[in-house]
Order: sequence, then C-alpha cells, then structure tokens
Amino acid sequence: MPLAASTMPPRQVAPERPTLRAGVRHMRLSRAVEEFLQERQLEGSLLTYKAYKSDLQLLVSLATIEQGDNVSSFTPEVIRLFFRKKDERGLAAETKLRARSALSEFGKWALRRRLILVNPMAEAAPRIRRPKRAPRPFTLEERARLLALALSPEETMLRSLLYYAGVRVSEVTGLRWRHVRLSNAEQRGALRIIGKGDKERVVPMLRELDASLRAWLAAPGVQPRMLVGGLVLERKGAPLRVRRIEYMVAKWGVRAEVADCTPHRWRHSTATLLFEQGVDVRLVQRILGHESIATTMQYTQVSDAAMDRAMDSLEAKMAPGVLPTCILHTPPTPEQAEL
Repeated sequence: MPLAASTMPPRQVAPERPTLRAGVRHMRLSRAVEEFLQERQLEGSLLTYKAYKSDLQLLVSLATIEQGDNVSSFTPEVIRLFFRKKDERGLAAETKLRARSALSEFGKWALRRRLILVNPMAEAAPRIRRPKRAPRPFTLEERARLLALALSPEETMLRSLLYYAGVRVSEVTGLRWRHVRLSNAEQRGALRIIGKGDKERVVPMLRELDASLRAWLAAPGVQPRMLVGGLVLERKGAPLRVRRIEYMVAKWGVRAEVADCTPHRWRHSTATLLFEQGVDVRLVQRILGHESIATTMQYTQVSDAAMDRAMDSLEAKMAPGVLPTCILHTPPTPEQAEL
C-alpha cells in the first residue's frame, strides 16, 4: 500500500544574514574613502568629485581623532560631530546639503562593498531645509544687450551653452564632445549632460546651439579634441574652472550694463522663457535636470509675474480713448457669420 503524501509544510530556510567582507575589520577608513573617490572620479563629474573629496577628508580627520582611522569609526557619533563642525562654520544650506550627499553616497557604497552592515547615515543624517529663492532671470532688455555683445569664439560658445541649453556652470566644465550629437537630416541634435549627483539627462539642441557648436569646431585646436571626444571648452588640456567662467560672465555684465550677471541667471532666463513659450512643466523639468518638480514650478511664478506686467500694459493701452484700431471691428456680414 503506497505511503500517504506528507502534509507537513516545506521547511522555511532563513535568509542569510549579511556579513562583513573578509579582512575589513583591519581596513582604514582613509583607504575606503580613497577607493570610493577613485570610482567617483571615473564615473562622475569633476566638480562632484572635488566636493566629495573635501567633505570626506574632513570625515576621516574627525573619525581618526575621535575613534581611530578604521572603517568601524564611521559611526552616527562621528557623523553628528561632522555636521556640528559644519554648523559652527556658518556654512550655507546648499554646502551642508552637498556634504550630506557625500556622506550618504559613501555609506551606500560601503554597504554594497560589505565594509559596514548598517549605513550610519540612516540614523544620523541631519534634516537640512533648502532655502527658497525666487529665480532671477534677465529682463528682455538685459538679455538683448548680453546677446548683442561681440565675444571671442570661446566665450561665444560658453554663452550659447548657458543660454540655449540652460545648463549649470558645473555641467559646462565637464561637457565632452562625446556627449554631443550634432543635428542631421534624420534627427535633432542633443547634449548628454552629467548633472548633480552624476545623474544623466539628454537636452534637445536648439538650432542656435547647433550652429554655435559647428562654428566652434572651426576654431584652432578644437576639431582634434572633438575627434577624440575631449572637452568642449578647456584651457591647456584642463577643464575651465568654475571661477574662470564666473569671471568671464561677470565681465559681460559690466560691458552690457547688467548688474549681478552670473552663469545661473542664464539658466533662470532659459527656464522662464520655456514656460512663457508654453512648454509643459514635466518637459522643462527634464531639460533642466531638476530632481523635484517643485523646483521647476518656481519658474512659473516668475512667468506669472511677467504675465501680470503684460496685462497691466495691455489694460493701459485698452483704456477709453486709446483702444487699438485692430480691436475695433465692424459686425460680421451674414456670409462671415456662417463660417
């Protein structure tokens, strides 16, 4: 007689508990940070790498003083001390947000490498409120004067990237020719931008920017860089420094009599113009590379203000006695009424 099938439920196998990588108990924190930064340097933007390096070197210094140069010193207590030091220096919220990002990314990396079992940033990361600042685009008159300036080929290329692509100054410094696709008969050109947090996005290319890039290729030494996918803008083989770009843009402001002329105001102007032309907010968010749509929505407030000014001007023109003749019209004929 056959045996009855067992009604016992299958034995549940407990999931394996994560364990530290072999030899990690003797690994120096400074060595772990060095390995992390080496990967970031290969994968991400130069500006992000430099910012992360500065913050993580401070972390290593504090950890070494408090608990020793060991991976196990990456603790909630050391992280809290790190941010207290930042607070004592009275740093801006943006700077502290960047530092929080550096430590968070390092913690995630160390967790994946099994250097730690728990990311201490999950417990100790401070809440930092990003200050709300209204965008300040150039006025139409300011923008016209800035665009009318006669600039060197290099500065003309820079101005085109800032205005026609709306990119951040840090994104300009890392833009390479291998990230550029010029337009052709089949498709519009595009830029592959590596933005904040090394996130990539594709920015469709306007005809004006495409023409600027083609003109820039005719400048001495540029085409060889393009052939090897090198930097679009550089000085002696190195990326343009952010401060150098800010200096050049400030000089444009002096020449065009535009106060507080900064690279980011070009970005504000691009975003505001997109909204005024009726571009969908989600598309604007993608073009600008905003993580939160709330950031993008700030530009609608500027556009609304411009709309209010336009309506005020229209009301003045439509006041009794000054009604434009184009608005005064005769009643339609019967034939027109049927249309």
